[in-house]
Amino acid sequence: EGRIDPGPPLTGDAYEGDGSDHIPTTLREATESLRGSRMLRAAFGDAVVDHYVRMAEWEQEAFDAAVTDWEIARGFERA
Repeated sequence: EGRIDPGPPLTGDAYEGDGSDHIPTTLREATESLRGSRMLRAAFGDAVVDHYVRMAEWEQEAFDAAVTDWEIARGFERA
């Protein structure tokens, strides 16, 4: 029932492939993939997907707002 053909197995390093089976490498990329996933929206519904998208956006916003030690040190170097 509802079986989906996953295609042939991936061999080698998925992060270094030709891009046809791209795996997101950042939270931003993963969030955009999730936002546009028709399969996950069909499986879980728009409300669930939108919730997880918003949570990922919140997490990214919190990360972006944090100032790292490197940024502080770099700021002093440039001043």
